[in-house]
Order: sequence, then C-alpha cells, then structure tokens
Amino acid sequence: MADRLNVEENLASHHLRVLASLGFLKNDKKGREVYYRINETRFVALLKDLNRSKVFKEILLKALED
Repeated sequence: MADRLNVEENLASHHLRVLASLGFLKNDKKGREVYYRINETRFVALLKDLNRSKVFKEILLKALED
C-alpha cells in the first residue's frame, strides 16, 4: 500500500493504526502482518452525519464543480 501511495511504510502504518483506533478500520493480526479492512458500519454512520452537514454539502458541491 505504501508503494502505491508513494509514502514511507511507517507513515502508512501510522495512519492505518489511527483509522483503526477511531473505528474506521478493523484489523486482523497474523504473525507480524496486520491486515486492515473497512468497518462499513462506522463509515455509513460517518456518511450519514456528513450528509446532514450544510458545510459538507457546500464543500462537496464546490468540489464537483471543479
């Protein structure tokens, strides 16, 4: 993943751990490897919250115009 994003491996790992600590990712440890997957329930809740936000809607509309 780090290679595809063109970032250092430790930086990618750090951000994955942060997202997992916030509940956006779930992880499975197998030996020294950690496999992450999206926590769909948490993301759906986030999207619903963002959908209720007037500011987010304005930002989204502006981004779609560009």
